[in-house]
Amino acid sequence: MSIFKNNMFSVIIMQGGNYIIPLIILPHLTRVLGVSSYGIFGVVFAVSQYLILFTDFGFNLTSTKRIVEAQGNKKEVSKIFFETIYCKLILSLISLLFIVIYGFFTKDNVLYLALLVSWIQVLGTVLLPIWYFQGIEKMSFLTIATISSKFLLLPFFLFFVKSSDDLNLAILFQSVSMLVAGLISLALIVKNKKVEFVPVNLKSMLNTYIDSYQIYIASLAISLYTVSNPIIINIFSTHDQVGLYAGADRIKAAILGLILVLSSVLYPRVNVLFTESREKGFSFVRKIFIFQGGTTIFLSIFVFLFSGYLVKLILGEQYIDAIIILKILSPLIALIGFSVIIGNYILLPLGYKKEYVILPVLTAIGHIILASILTIYFGAVGAAISIVGVETVTVVVFVFILYKKNLLKELW
Repeated sequence: MSIFKNNMFSVIIMQGGNYIIPLIILPHLTRVLGVSSYGIFGVVFAVSQYLILFTDFGFNLTSTKRIVEAQGNKKEVSKIFFETIYCKLILSLISLLFIVIYGFFTKDNVLYLALLVSWIQVLGTVLLPIWYFQGIEKMSFLTIATISSKFLLLPFFLFFVKSSDDLNLAILFQSVSMLVAGLISLALIVKNKKVEFVPVNLKSMLNTYIDSYQIYIASLAISLYTVSNPIIINIFSTHDQVGLYAGADRIKAAILGLILVLSSVLYPRVNVLFTESREKGFSFVRKIFIFQGGTTIFLSIFVFLFSGYLVKLILGEQYIDAIIILKILSPLIALIGFSVIIGNYILLPLGYKKEYVILPVLTAIGHIILASILTIYFGAVGAAISIVGVETVTVVVFVFILYKKNLLKELW
């Protein structure tokens, strides 16, 4: 239990830094880049999130669980470590190929160059083994790596990004911070001799992909309605509308992150407790449900009531039209909070992968269709309405699944 408390403290510091430092940079970027260039920044960020998701391939959940189960066996943990790293490296190179192919067909050289620069961030996620530190419940190493890298790059944003002409520099500094974090984390692993080199073969790597593909499909589907909005808005509207949405969404994400800072350490802990007994697992999830549910509801109300003040303070006066967008997005803080509890802390640890996968796929398809239509007529506001509607349906169906599986009785 003392290890768990230490991990919670480390995660609070790490994730707090992950959200607070970007909030320090955000007012600077939105003002110096302007709405249109920040819109391009938002599109690039969304695409890079897709590439990172493709590279992660669900390993942040599956490899974490495998390492939890292999604790105490250094050779097996090392085998999982190198299998996952190699698998992610292959996927990252494929993602780079996607960008290069895009370059042959597009006339938008500004966006193409920006995407090439952002690929550095994808490589950084390969070298940053979040899943490994989660599995061994040693989040202090990850905290050191991520916080150090962000603080090292912070001055570069403030002193070198001066106007909309510095868009690629802003993307470069953001991407390099992830790469630096990865290099620092690997150095810490080597220094502390946490893993030993273990050769892996293609068959074991293939099995690693197979073990993760269902989680990957679910994660991909979820991202289609959590990350895709800037891309959809860019297709059917303008860079300005993307900028307004991206600004409001960053505020929402930062505030939501304040309550989800423990997700990295709670997931392996929930798995451990459910392995010991269902009673211990549900008892722990019940506490999460009460705390996280209550807090996210409060934060949703807070953001709705003070959206005008938050937009003017963080984004600037030129983003005044983002106020209505942030008001619409505010319920997502509570909805996503409940969705994470049900999906990641109940269904997945108990082996309900099918239910975990199918629902996001269906809702993602619905969101793409609905968001595309609403964006044509209402711009960023339409995309915001779509994502809130889809997430509401997701939570309602998740609760219904708990009821049908008789899991509500065990929860309460």
